[in-house]
Amino acid sequence: MQPTPDAWNWEAARRRCLREARRHAPTEADAQDAVQRAMLQAWRARAACQTPQDPIPWMLAITRREAWRGRPRTPTVTLDESAYAERAIFDEVDALVERLDVRAAIAELTEKERRLLHLRYVEDLAQPRVAQRLGIPEGTVKVTLHRARNRLRGRLSSA
Repeated sequence: MQPTPDAWNWEAARRRCLREARRHAPTEADAQDAVQRAMLQAWRARAACQTPQDPIPWMLAITRREAWRGRPRTPTVTLDESAYAERAIFDEVDALVERLDVRAAIAELTEKERRLLHLRYVEDLAQPRVAQRLGIPEGTVKVTLHRARNRLRGRLSSA
């Protein structure tokens, strides 16, 4: 029997969505606002969730959309801020290069390792849930994740 939306753990979902919003919103206040809007939308549309047994990915998508909704589309720069803007551009380029390095390192992993990392860190499933979802022993999940993280760490430290 699948849990109904009214039986979801809304507080746990809110905490997870707040962690996600903090990754995308420019300020803590914006993250809090985005989560509040996302939780309200999720509550109102809860019957439309196509995965009521695991609503978190659906709620995270709503949260990301809300966190990005309030962000300015183009940066505004005044003459006094030109040095800051130049430094910010270099920071953005550095962040982009870092993300590309991570993506390249992840691309070198096996499909099984990438799937496990996705379930564990993108979908934020605990290791027992990952094992259950894939139908493999929990020990296999732990060992494979450990090895994948070590391989990523090695590739990124040499990059």
